[in-house]
Amino acid sequence: MSASHPRFSLALDQLRRNQPDAAIENLKILLGEDPNSAMYHAALASALMSRFRLEAAEHECRVAASLDPTDPYVHYIRGSLHLLKNKPAEALLSAEQAIQFDPEDEELFLLKARAYDAQGKQGQRLQEIKSALSLNAQSSEVFGELSEYYLDNGNQKQALVHAHEALELDPVNTDMHVLLGRIALMSGDLEQAREKAAFCISQNPDDPKAIMLFCDIKAQQNRFIGWWWRFNAWLTGMNQSRQIAVLIGAYVCFTLLARVLLDLGFASMSRVTSLAWLALVAYSWFAIPIYTNMLKKELSKFQFNTNY
Repeated sequence: MSASHPRFSLALDQLRRNQPDAAIENLKILLGEDPNSAMYHAALASALMSRFRLEAAEHECRVAASLDPTDPYVHYIRGSLHLLKNKPAEALLSAEQAIQFDPEDEELFLLKARAYDAQGKQGQRLQEIKSALSLNAQSSEVFGELSEYYLDNGNQKQALVHAHEALELDPVNTDMHVLLGRIALMSGDLEQAREKAAFCISQNPDDPKAIMLFCDIKAQQNRFIGWWWRFNAWLTGMNQSRQIAVLIGAYVCFTLLARVLLDLGFASMSRVTSLAWLALVAYSWFAIPIYTNMLKKELSKFQFNTNY
């Protein structure tokens, strides 16, 4: 059994196509045949990460590292896990360790680029992407990373150029279709954005980036629901303690404002402030099922449509 095993190649391709469940199934079969393969354990960790099963992924990474601490792929997956856990410094260290064992693999430099991105170091990010490009100028993933860099830094024109270069090398690179959908959404072309998201959903109904694109499209189509979606996305980007602090702070601010207005003799405005808080709570409560139903209805039109 080796990295060239056809089933392993299939599992890696399934991971690239955002099909982690199928990859997990194949990797478990491979591990049943060869439980001492560090590469198989590392690949399984990658698939588990795609399902946000982080504890299980961490376990597989530890097993892989114990089996072969010199395997660059093991360090690459571990670095990817660190990034997912919002630990860019550890991810950068893993990437550098991987490069020591294989300085010719462009994907390892892309991992460094993502770690620098997470640290807000855009200059270093671009440098690492260019290093990856010098190693492999025929990689759809490298051009995709370059496209995302330019989009993140406000250059839509260059982002479009490199996204199309990525798609020439791999026409079903769903990450690039999502990126083009996001650019269309920024330009106000909701229909094109919707088509790109629908294509990705047709390739994989569980594609998280495509589903998030659908969410953003619906948020822009319905301003009332969209306000809640943006607020919720901002809030859930924080850790739990900060979320609680923000919500308590908002409640205290509304309460103090109502009390101050009442003390100043503006009883009617005080009541309006209190009602505004209740309206915000009610809005947040009802927006969740309304938005979820809207999204499910939209996704059901494409999830099993093979014409896209």
